[in-house]
Order: sequence, then structure tokens, then C-alpha cells
Amino acid sequence: MARLELDGVGMAYAGQWAVRDLSLCVEDGEFLTLLGPSGCGKTTTLRMIAGFVAPTAGRILLDGRPLSAASPAVMVPPERRGMGMVFQNYAVWPHMTAAGNVAYPLRRARLPRAEVESRTHRVLTLVHMDAFSGRYPQQLSGGQQQRIALARALVVEPSVLLLDEPLSNLDAPLREEMRAEIKDLQARLGITVVYVTHDQAEAMALSGRIAVLRAGRVVQLGTPTEVYEQPADPFVAASLGVANLLPAAVVKADGGETRVRLVDGSGAEIAASGRIAESQALVCIRPEDLEFDARGPLRGTVQSCTYLGSHVDYLVRVGELTLRVQTRGRVSVRPGVAVGLRVRRAIAYPHSTWAVTSFGNPDT
Repeated sequence: MARLELDGVGMAYAGQWAVRDLSLCVEDGEFLTLLGPSGCGKTTTLRMIAGFVAPTAGRILLDGRPLSAASPAVMVPPERRGMGMVFQNYAVWPHMTAAGNVAYPLRRARLPRAEVESRTHRVLTLVHMDAFSGRYPQQLSGGQQQRIALARALVVEPSVLLLDEPLSNLDAPLREEMRAEIKDLQARLGITVVYVTHDQAEAMALSGRIAVLRAGRVVQLGTPTEVYEQPADPFVAASLGVANLLPAAVVKADGGETRVRLVDGSGAEIAASGRIAESQALVCIRPEDLEFDARGPLRGTVQSCTYLGSHVDYLVRVGELTLRVQTRGRVSVRPGVAVGLRVRRAIAYPHSTWAVTSFGNPDT
């Protein structure tokens, strides 16, 4: 298929960098997701890969061949890059049938009619839409229209498939269905995929690796397990899943572990991984790494509990802080009950790494 490389790529608009010094290598057959909040540069990066915009700095290569370069200037047009793209808003033509939409790029390429029909039927079957080939977009559901958009991108047999927030307009059940469909298709075809989303669950479910972007730069690149369990900083921790981020004073740093005292009025001390040289730290505790234990070091009061089927989500007031706690099973502790909490796992970061995250965490 294809090995895609971004080498020091940047894009500036009116003197402001939307993407800056971004370097990535997407291996042949890999599924890489660009994850981050709105305005972090992920869609701009995808548009540069597709050839819709030229980078201000750096270069983009496919199997070692330059597609875009700022110096010396190189710009291969989108139609000659051998890529397929699926957009957020489907972009299917309302005056064409499902089959007509899928066949369109092949007809533009002036392929023989028999080949156009054969490839169109094959890819419609691949996305389970062969029975709807004669229908118009207005006769299809949102999920079916997205399947048509995916089929149209695949019918040209691209070396790289680019997907820009393709599931954001679908309701929850359809999102899960299409997520499974895309993952299965990528595994069967072995195609190289670059996927853009701000949805954390989507990134975790689909990706071989995740690149977390912030302000146009890659903050961390790794497998879903690595990024979730070993986030590089508080921003990354808040980018994937829920994170309790708690200010603390460093009591002792020994080897790869730090003992901290929470700055919440409770005076509770806990151990956290990570050696901190500063006097202050920010501690990350995932909700599932907290459990109710009468002998636990954290003392608080349950404020609310929400049963979500697979788990129960609690809000527990500890000193001046409100912590998220998630447990399996049914509700076991009711609001108003005083509880102790034990910490299974925590990560300490230097307090100087903390900043506004755009994921709902306040500046401290």
C-alpha cells in the first residue's frame, strides 16, 4: 500500500501557525488517528496530506516520493496523489443514485464501462450497500449515505484513505456500527488510514496509534494503551478518557515514585508514579483507579451517583475538590454517605506542565 511521512510540516495563516513543525510517519497498512480539540490543527494537517492546501514549511512524502514541499516548491495535485477522502458531511450528490455516486470518479477517469460497473458493484458489496445501489441519497439514512461516501473513496483503490470526522453527524448507535465497519474494512483491505476526530472513544476503538495534537503540534504519539495509561502530560491525560487532575505538594521523591500531599484541605498523602524535582505537582487519577475503602487515605462525601449500565459514575466531594469515581456493577453507595477512597494508581506531573486544556479542565 503506502508509507506516508510528514517531515517538519507547518501551515501558517496571516502569520499565525495552525500547524507547526509536525513530523509523523504512518507505516504501510497502519491506522493512525489525529486526536485533539477544535482548532488544534488536525483537519489542516489532513488537508495538507490530501493536497488541498500547500504547507508553509516542511514536506510530505509517499513511499519516499515528495507530494508537497515548501522548499524547493513541490505540489502534486490531489487527483494525482492516489488517495481517497471521506468528509464529515458525506458530500454525496443528491441527483445521482448510490451507484452513480460511487462510479463517478471512475467515469471521470474514463475507465471502460465494464470495469466501472464491476468495481462499483464490488465496493458497494464491500460496504453492504449493493441492495441500495439504485436509491438516491434522500432515500437513504445518514449511515447509508456515509457508507456511500466511504465506497466512493475506496472505489479508486487508494494507497491512503483519509477520513475527516466521518461519524460526527451520526447518532450513537450508527456511530458504533460505522466504527466497527471502518475497522473491519481497514483490517481486510490492509489500507493505510489517517483518521481525524475529537472523539476520544472513537480514537481508542479504531487506532493502531494515536497522535494527540495541541496548538498545531504533536504532544504524544503512541498506541491507545500507551497514551491512555502513560499520558505524557495533563493535557494528554484529559484528552483520552476522564481524568481527576489534582494539585499537590511533593513530600518525597524516590526513584520512579513520588509521595504527594493533596492541596485540598484534607491533608491526605498518596503515592504516584513519576519522579518530580519541583515542590509542587499535579496528580492524575483515573476514575476507575479509585475505589471505595473505609480505610482509604481520602475521605469524602458522595454527592451524586449515575447508573450507566456498564458502570456507576459517582461524584465524591473530598476537601475542596470533587472527584469522579467509577465502579462496576450497580449503585452501592448513595448520595450523602461519608466514604473513604483508596487510590490504585496515580501519575504525578511537574506543576509547571499544567495549562488550559480545552477539554474542560480549569487553568490553575
